[in-house]
Amino acid sequence: MSKTETPLPRGWLAAAALLGAATVLPFFADDNAGVNDEALNAVAATRLLEGEAPYRDFHMRSNPGTYTLLWALYRVLGPSLTTNRLMVVLMAALMCLALGWLSQKLLPDRWPALPVLLFGFTGVTHFAVVNHHWLGVLCFLAGLMVLVHWVEHPGSRTAACLGGMLALGWWCLQSDAGALGLAALTVLLVQRPPGWIRDAAVSAAAFLLVSLILWTPVLLRADPSLVVELSIREPLRYHGPFNRSLYSWSPLVQAAGAILDQLGRVRMDSAGWLWLGHAVSYLGVWIVKHGALYLVVLGAFYVLAREPRSQPLVRTVLIAYLALLFVSFGRQDMLYTNYLTPLHYLFLAWLLARYAPRPLWWAAGLLALFGIQYGFGVLESRRAVYPIHTARGTLYSADPARAQGLTELYRLAGKATPPGTKTLAYPYAPAFTFYSGTRSVMRPPIILPLHNSEAEFQQLLEDVARERPPYIYHLPLGPEALSAYPTVDRSHFWSELARWNDQLFSGYQPVGRVGGAVIYRRK
Repeated sequence: MSKTETPLPRGWLAAAALLGAATVLPFFADDNAGVNDEALNAVAATRLLEGEAPYRDFHMRSNPGTYTLLWALYRVLGPSLTTNRLMVVLMAALMCLALGWLSQKLLPDRWPALPVLLFGFTGVTHFAVVNHHWLGVLCFLAGLMVLVHWVEHPGSRTAACLGGMLALGWWCLQSDAGALGLAALTVLLVQRPPGWIRDAAVSAAAFLLVSLILWTPVLLRADPSLVVELSIREPLRYHGPFNRSLYSWSPLVQAAGAILDQLGRVRMDSAGWLWLGHAVSYLGVWIVKHGALYLVVLGAFYVLAREPRSQPLVRTVLIAYLALLFVSFGRQDMLYTNYLTPLHYLFLAWLLARYAPRPLWWAAGLLALFGIQYGFGVLESRRAVYPIHTARGTLYSADPARAQGLTELYRLAGKATPPGTKTLAYPYAPAFTFYSGTRSVMRPPIILPLHNSEAEFQQLLEDVARERPPYIYHLPLGPEALSAYPTVDRSHFWSELARWNDQLFSGYQPVGRVGGAVIYRRK
């Protein structure tokens, strides 16, 4: 890539980080769709605070890095909504920083700002929760920075850093670390600079050393067979049908159809025009973000295939992106392609800068579209004015009935099972466990047929019989619960769940329903 003629100002990477943090702030206290997903790691981190051991007293399918880092924050700031969302802000800032660094390696002039802005508007903001996937993306981008630096300046020191980043990434999330390792191995074999065998050995040694440091405190108290099962075997199986959803344009077609159907019933007054602007910008962003995913990577691959040796840095990043697409192939629905957007936006900008007619017009159009959609998202967030008061902070919802029901549920829970009480929120309600401050008797954070084994359910029955929690909070799943999991056998799932419910509640009686939860008291 030739030298830039109009470079970005010095310190722009700091501005990129500030942008990542600032774009998340309007959604800081939202009761969003990911509140249960966020609580997966929050509950695990609080269990660490209580002295419990992962892979013995509790377990998750992702590796322990995310909830261990969250535990460290909890030790300083305490477990709360604020601490959770501060970690989101920090991750968003660091991801924009890493994306900006990679972009300036590949893109000319001021083009590196484009992928950062696109990601800032529609990356973390579309799922602004603490989550092992976002931390996995951050580790992947940081590791890719080291890999790119090694391509530019091969040497043992950079190789050692790469091995350390691989270990840190694996400690946080298996899939993204696997993609980084696959990319590093491929680049190593393709580049083969002088001393590459030495660098490979140094990188492997650093990986083992850092892994030993990170994993020793875990393994000293863990069940080793469970570590192997959850950290290695299950990721290779994609966690079964709950982690299989192949890439498809059908959600975009359905969204377009819903907009057209609604259009004929909307009065085109000021509110109608606002709705139309929101709907069209939403669809436009997702066409770029999801619909163009493979078109962009195929375009980049085609260009580099014609110029196989001319752009080693671009080739390195593309190899890494292909590795990430490969390991995530089993699930690439619209939620999970969100985690692919940093490199997707980077290669979109790269193609536009090199080959688009009137490229600046394209860039301006994308920024306008994404900025408008972000603005509508902020306006929608401002409608969330109804508080949900909990033991660990106040969330805000746009639904007054939901806010009132959940506030009442947390109020009753605070009396019946005060913070610190061992109880059970079932089958998938880690948000209730965290925000009520109760302690879960359930070892995994979620227990569902086809997601968990019969042995795990039997273990839950044994734990309930031993711990005898005074109350069970049953938050039933609605029929839409399986909408994101097309490979799940629905009839088998619902019949098995009914059987599990009958066994679990046999020693309890229902005493009320509030906030969507059925409360069972021990007989």
